[in-house]
Amino acid sequence: MNSNVYIACMGRSGSTLLRQMLDMHPSIIAPPESFFVLHLMDKYGKVKDWTREIKDNFITDLYTDRPFRLIWNIPIETVQDALVKAPSNMSFIEVSNIVRSCYDPKKGEEGKKVFIDKNPIYSILYKKLISAHPLAKVIHLVRDPRGVINGHMHTFKRKDIFALGHLWNTRNTKIEIISKALNIKYFRVRFEDLVDKPEQTIISLCEFLEVEYSEKIMQYNNRVEKFFSKQTKHYTNKHTSTQKPLSKSISEKWKKNLTEKQLEKISFMTSSFAKKYGYSIQDKEPNLLYSLSLNVSKLKLKFMLTLVHIYFNLPFFMRKSILSLRSKVFDHKYKK
Repeated sequence: MNSNVYIACMGRSGSTLLRQMLDMHPSIIAPPESFFVLHLMDKYGKVKDWTREIKDNFITDLYTDRPFRLIWNIPIETVQDALVKAPSNMSFIEVSNIVRSCYDPKKGEEGKKVFIDKNPIYSILYKKLISAHPLAKVIHLVRDPRGVINGHMHTFKRKDIFALGHLWNTRNTKIEIISKALNIKYFRVRFEDLVDKPEQTIISLCEFLEVEYSEKIMQYNNRVEKFFSKQTKHYTNKHTSTQKPLSKSISEKWKKNLTEKQLEKISFMTSSFAKKYGYSIQDKEPNLLYSLSLNVSKLKLKFMLTLVHIYFNLPFFMRKSILSLRSKVFDHKYKK
C-alpha cells in the first residue's frame, strides 16, 4: 500500500538536503517543494468522481503553481497522459500522488511507493494540511535555532532575530502538539544528526517509513549535481550548502557568521525550547529592552502569519489571479 509523508519544519532546517537524500531510495518519490497541494486542496479536496473535464481543469490549475511548473519541469503532456489513464473514482490525495509520480515515472512501478512532500510553509498551515490527510506520516525536522536563524539572516536578509526566534519556538512546538492531538505517526530528526551520522539517521528513518534501507541514498550527491545544473542561479544560491559534501561546516556555519550580540538575542529567545531538542544554549537573563522588542516583533509576525492564512483560505479563483500576476513579475528568475 502506498503511503504519504510530510516533512514539517521551519525554513532553513535542511529539508532540501533530506528530500534529496530520500529521493535516492528506489521506493521513495520526493519531488522538490511546491504549493500545489495547498492551492488546490480546497477546490478539489472533496471530489470523488474525476471526470475528464475535472481532470483538465485540475491540470490547468496545477500549472499556475510556479515551483511546480518551473522547478519540477514536467511537460504538461506527461501529467495529462497519467491522469487520463487513471480511474475516475479517486481521492484528491491519490490524484496528487499521480502528479508526484510524474516527477520520476520509472520509480516504484512495482510494489509500494512512499510519497514525500516538503515545504517549510507546511509548518504554518500544519493543522490545515494534516487534518485533510490524517493517515499521513510526519517527519519533524529540527535544527539548532542558531543555524536556522543564521540561514534566514544570510540567505533571505531577514534581520529580526526576535521574530525568527519566536517563530522557531512556536512552529516546532505546534508541529508536536498537533501531531499528538491528531494521533499522527510522527518521527523527529535533528539536522545535525543527519549531517554528523547520516547513515545511522537514514536507517532509522527507513524503519519509520517501512522501507528497506538502500545504500543508494548515500550516493545522493550525483543527483543533487544534476538537479541544480538545471536550475537558475537565483534558485541555486538559496541552496548552496545542499550542493556540498556533508560536514560540520554546514551544520555549524553559524559559528562563523553570527556576532556575540546576535547569539545573545537568540539565546534570550530560544534557550529553554532548544534544550528540549538537545541543543546546549546558555540561558540569557531577562532583559527589559529585549522583552519590549520581542513584543513588537510578535505583533509584526502575527500580522504576517495572518496574511498567509488569509491568502490560502481565499477562493482559488482569487489566488489564481494573484499567481498569474506574480508569474509575470518573477518567472524570469526561475527560467534558464
